[in-house]
Amino acid sequence: MKHHPFLLSFLIVFLITTAIHTSAKVYELYFHLVWLDLFVHLLAGIGLGIFVLWALLFSSFAPARFRAPWQFVMTSVITVCVVGVFWELFEWQTGSMGPSNNLVLDTTLDMLMNILGAVLAGWYVWHFQPHTTPTTHDHDPLYEPGDPDLL
Repeated sequence: MKHHPFLLSFLIVFLITTAIHTSAKVYELYFHLVWLDLFVHLLAGIGLGIFVLWALLFSSFAPARFRAPWQFVMTSVITVCVVGVFWELFEWQTGSMGPSNNLVLDTTLDMLMNILGAVLAGWYVWHFQPHTTPTTHDHDPLYEPGDPDLL
């Protein structure tokens, strides 16, 4: 089965996110469209999640051994949360938290959107990855009968 081009998916999401964020900064859209910040965080979570799973699963960096959907989703969520916390600290440090008067609410909503994006990315990569069928297990070097990771 042909591998899904996850790196291309990441690049498309990254370019869209960058274009929206840059336009929002230049034209001060974050002040006029408060929901836009949440949308950008959702896209960032999706893009980062796809990139991390691509790097772990399909690149030659560090081939991981994921099979179950929860493994894809949790890997994506944990990575996006760590990067999201650092991003929020960066925004706070540089004074670019946005138009919200309630920084705790703004940060919480940003992180929730990051997490939602990571969940969507985990599902997307799991759903469109090349799946091993029962007839090809003999040729799958990662297959172990009764593997609890498949549950």
